[in-house]
Amino acid sequence: MDFRTLQSKLCNLIQVIGGLYRQCDEPEEVMRLMLDVGDNGEINHPENEAFIDLLEALAPLSEEILSSIQRREKTAS
Repeated sequence: MDFRTLQSKLCNLIQVIGGLYRQCDEPEEVMRLMLDVGDNGEINHPENEAFIDLLEALAPLSEEILSSIQRREKTAS
């Protein structure tokens, strides 16, 4: 996955969170909606599709991201 695709998915998620935040009373309510997936794996709120989409994009990159962070920490120390 390229950086532009990841950036697009992240921007989409931020827009969704912003929209939900304007509708909800508390940040916790936003998170409950974003994480609401049924036991069968189906998404219960269309808003959290953006969250799931970003997670699916990040999961394959997680090892690379962690390695990059560790390299930067070693360089900084």
